[in-house]
Amino acid sequence: EFWTLAFDQVFSETFTPPELEPFAGTAPNCATDDLDLVFCAQEDLVGYDVEDLVGPAYEQLDSADYAVITAASLPYALAARDQLGLSTDDEAAIRSSVCLTGWFSAAFFDNQLTAADISPGDIDEAVQFLLTYGTDPSVVPEVPLTGFQLVDLFRSGFFEGAAACDVGV
Repeated sequence: EFWTLAFDQVFSETFTPPELEPFAGTAPNCATDDLDLVFCAQEDLVGYDVEDLVGPAYEQLDSADYAVITAASLPYALAARDQLGLSTDDEAAIRSSVCLTGWFSAAFFDNQLTAADISPGDIDEAVQFLLTYGTDPSVVPEVPLTGFQLVDLFRSGFFEGAAACDVGV
């Protein structure tokens, strides 16, 4: 719902949702590396590892359901960047995807979407996820960013929207 609205209202384009594929332990064949979060442009596929990332994050962060949504949102934001003709495999793309995840979260928080309601505690879960897992190269590919820098990018997207996220608006 978020990306369909964003593409229509902000980018004046049509969004085609990628296939969302949970996997257990081994990334889909389309992934160039065995990562826990993947975006495969050729297959238009977003994948997340339920065995090595999502399950442990949910448990470790005390039943943090929004941490799981945050995890899936990162490669999903890469799919949006791809549809906008932007890079998906460099530091700029990673920075932007974290920022876009903040924008996505703000839309939920501000009740702009009908799919779910989230609370301030859910935003805390997103921050906990970024601090705990954001510097793991199997989650966020190796970029020279600390967890706090990732949170800052998320925060920029949350408060400033797409304009802060290097997507041409």
